[in-house]
Amino acid sequence: MNKRNVKVLLSSLIFLLSSVTLVFAHSGNTDSNGCHTDHSTGRYHCHRQKYDFPNEENVFSAYLIWETLDEDEKELIRQTAEQNNLTIVQTILFYQEYLNKQEQQKKAQFRKNTLITIGVVLLISIIVWLIIDLKRIKKGVNK
Repeated sequence: MNKRNVKVLLSSLIFLLSSVTLVFAHSGNTDSNGCHTDHSTGRYHCHRQKYDFPNEENVFSAYLIWETLDEDEKELIRQTAEQNNLTIVQTILFYQEYLNKQEQQKKAQFRKNTLITIGVVLLISIIVWLIIDLKRIKKGVNK
């Protein structure tokens, strides 16, 4: 592989790696409970929970979350609270924490899959580049 090919390969590799952004954070703007409205879904949700009960901030956060739930989710909250001897507020906040963990796991899996895909694409690119370069070398030797 000549110097020109090596430079092009390294430049391409640096460009690919620098153009991939794996950041999934948002701008924040959370209230004192670590909660805010996700404007893409219209749902109020929390990123950190305070389980000091009774706490008027927790009750307010739970109320805002409750207002964004559909009837099936509300019924699930009621049943879970009753079965586990919890208040509706506690159950809503635990439910929200569960949803946040699920979302984090999905994002982590997506990042992992993205990195694997990039690695495979880079490996295939290098192999193709080497095959092309070997064919050029053979043609030069056969002349």
